[in-house]
Amino acid sequence: EALYLNLKQGRYEHIDKQYLLNLYRYNESSNFSAQGKTFCARIKHIEKSGLLVLETESGETQRFNFKEVEML
Repeated sequence: EALYLNLKQGRYEHIDKQYLLNLYRYNESSNFSAQGKTFCARIKHIEKSGLLVLETESGETQRFNFKEVEML
């Protein structure tokens, strides 16, 4: 109910923060696969458009759409 009230009041930043805190393996090193390549990265953010933002071990930021990347 608290989240619903935040939504009604337009407090989207609180809802976004709670979403990230509950996101599986958020900000933890994980192995991913995309375009036939395997790499290690951390989930850093979900953009408003729904793109998944990953940060690789080398510090590179990559964005992926739905089903473009797979967590291994």
